[in-house]
Amino acid sequence: MTATTRRTTLRRAVALGILALAAASVGCFNPFSPEVGTRKGVYVPPPQRDTPQGVVRLLEWAYTRRDFQVYRTLFTEDYRFYFDVNDSAGNQYRQQPWIRDYELESAQHLFEGGSATEPPASSIDLTENSLFVSDTGDTLDQTTHRLVSTSVVLNIRAGGQSIQVQGNVDYFVVLYGAAKIPADILSRVSETDWFIYGWVDRTLPGGSGLVADAMRTMLAQSRASPAVAPDATQTLSITASWGAVKAGYR
Repeated sequence: MTATTRRTTLRRAVALGILALAAASVGCFNPFSPEVGTRKGVYVPPPQRDTPQGVVRLLEWAYTRRDFQVYRTLFTEDYRFYFDVNDSAGNQYRQQPWIRDYELESAQHLFEGGSATEPPASSIDLTENSLFVSDTGDTLDQTTHRLVSTSVVLNIRAGGQSIQVQGNVDYFVVLYGAAKIPADILSRVSETDWFIYGWVDRTLPGGSGLVADAMRTMLAQSRASPAVAPDATQTLSITASWGAVKAGYR
């Protein structure tokens, strides 16, 4: 190897080392990877679900990334979603509870394909603030059943509409050994995992039961008016309960 060749090789090695150091300093940044989270190219691994808080953080992760395959592993066979008592979106689910099948159907429409009336989300930003773990308030074994309470801020962009959800949420979670695990996810979970078996929604704006009706009316008007285009310059802003969003996408 000539002296010139050795110098060229050394310069290349130094340059590669600098690039590697820069990548490490920003947390595994890859300019060629798709956008994940709030920063392009940064991969945020899914949280471990081996604690009550972990399964809630994984829900946040899957919702923000519209990852239906992860989302579907979070719920037990006997899962129930409970609408606010004043939320008109839940009226048809008072006698027939919101079950896991409904949850997955609604989420898949929101994340991927859209429903018969609503477009799929182009972006979702979910923030669940401090997670408070406590007893479930009943006689269930508190080593296997816990209550996780938090406040949430959810922003959804879908077509020409922006939907905002804010308020409090309670998640009832259960450890694998005490959970009714759906057969379709058995191969994808482990004995240290926690699951959600109950979800109580407290995000109804102002305590009004008219939010879901107003949401449906505004969406219908936006679709009927050709002047309202689904672009960044004309966005219909809606404040709704999380229950209204779920019901609207089922």
